[in-house]
Amino acid sequence: MIGIHVYQPLASDLGYQKPRGFRVEIAADGVRPVAQVLAACTDCAVDLSKLVDGDFAASCVVVVNRAVSRRGMQTEVKDGDEVSLFRLVSGG
Repeated sequence: MIGIHVYQPLASDLGYQKPRGFRVEIAADGVRPVAQVLAACTDCAVDLSKLVDGDFAASCVVVVNRAVSRRGMQTEVKDGDEVSLFRLVSGG
């Protein structure tokens, strides 16, 4: 299983309104990009496939096993990995 953590405010963008975001576990089938794992999640409470393209993908920070990935949604993950998704924000 691959653990997917979606944190606020990104979770709210997907329609999830509870504090702190949510976590789902998705069955792993070999090594696949994060985008494919998210698109394959058909029984999740929110539509994770929205994160794969468009504005969400461009503004999403992907962290795998506590390391920020520069490959974003194309980062390859496997069974046992923990993926955290954050929305890129800035401010002062």
